[in-house]
Amino acid sequence: MKNSFFVLIVLSILSVSCSKKQITKISAPAVVVTEIPSTPAPKTAEASNQPPQKEAEKTTRPVLVAKINRTPCFGKCPVFTIELFQNGDVVYNGFAHVARKGRFVAKVSPEFIKGIENKALSIKYLSFANKYPNSPIVLADLPVTITFIRIGDAQKQIINNFDAPRDLIEFEQWLEQVFDKLEWRAE
Repeated sequence: MKNSFFVLIVLSILSVSCSKKQITKISAPAVVVTEIPSTPAPKTAEASNQPPQKEAEKTTRPVLVAKINRTPCFGKCPVFTIELFQNGDVVYNGFAHVARKGRFVAKVSPEFIKGIENKALSIKYLSFANKYPNSPIVLADLPVTITFIRIGDAQKQIINNFDAPRDLIEFEQWLEQVFDKLEWRAE
């Protein structure tokens, strides 16, 4: 009887000590925001077994001047990315809940690019905070809008989850509408 009582006590102690394991909580961000993608550098002449190019013939990577990216939510939010480059190339990638799914391209004039720069300057885009809300709070069920503008040597990316100034929200909507009116062709 004493032995069974002793075994019962030992088992109770073991079960209590095993159940008090310390659990480390790992929290992942609700929304993963990536950096602005960069185009891979062209292969060198040695790597491609082609003759070296003259300096003037070398291809240069296009310079990104504007971008809008809408991320998923727990509903039917449109998910897409539009990138505008300094040479007038515009690239659209539609992923979900959009009229155009896939990759599309368009071409715009220097005046179109200047219009976007002027609109960004008029709302003082470069003076906004880099992130809204400007706190560690993220609402995972809301989409995130990421915009990027380059004006001359100045550039800025803004990540908007919620609580952004009205001027920024209206600029995001305006930018999306301006791009939507372009003549897109599937690529």
